[in-house]
Amino acid sequence: MSSVYVLQHLPIEPPGLIARAFHQRGRHLHYCRPDTPPYPPENLDKCAALVVMGGPMGAYEQDAHPWMAPEIALIRRAMDSGLPVLGICLGAQLMAAALGAKVYKGQAGLEVGWCPITLAPEAHNDPLFRHLGECSNGPGVFQWHGDTFDLPPQATLLASSQKYPHQAFRYKNSYGLQFHLEADEKIITRWLREDPHYPAQAGTSAELIRSQIHPFPQQVHQMGEALFGAFVEMIG
Repeated sequence: MSSVYVLQHLPIEPPGLIARAFHQRGRHLHYCRPDTPPYPPENLDKCAALVVMGGPMGAYEQDAHPWMAPEIALIRRAMDSGLPVLGICLGAQLMAAALGAKVYKGQAGLEVGWCPITLAPEAHNDPLFRHLGECSNGPGVFQWHGDTFDLPPQATLLASSQKYPHQAFRYKNSYGLQFHLEADEKIITRWLREDPHYPAQAGTSAELIRSQIHPFPQQVHQMGEALFGAFVEMIG
């Protein structure tokens, strides 16, 4: 069976519920750091899919991160060859850059905490996003970002938020998600512990977000498990 490669930029940005969806269906994940040997494989013949995780760096900081340009090229080759790619936050931004779209600091400022999103009409019949239901009527999805991107050419917009209109897109059988459906309570708690001042820059607080972990995530986690499960099943 071909391998599914997880491009994980930092230990603090693990695949969370994505990994759970794969493991529940008997699929093994092969982890690699784009900046640390062993590098992601240039030969994709034995690759079934790519999962590209988040990180604090910007997709426009290729001069500061020499490993980023080869990673973007790898993502482009994967998508061009028809391999499914799932990108989360920075991963979605790298996908957008690979498809020729501009990635940049968002003028609306940071988007942090649980935020409602609005699904585009195309999302309701999408194999993955139809599992999200009416996100705008629930607690929203977890956000932790300040960068955004233009919608790549030939990509289909799937979701928007009040601050940033490009929250999720589909390109062929690949998906980019700006938000963090993969983040469970353990991951969110660690982010708040590691960077407690980041939420304040977005007009909220670590204390408020921490207080919302228990009442909010159950519904969000169910949506995430369904969406990521559908991605695993799409790979086959």
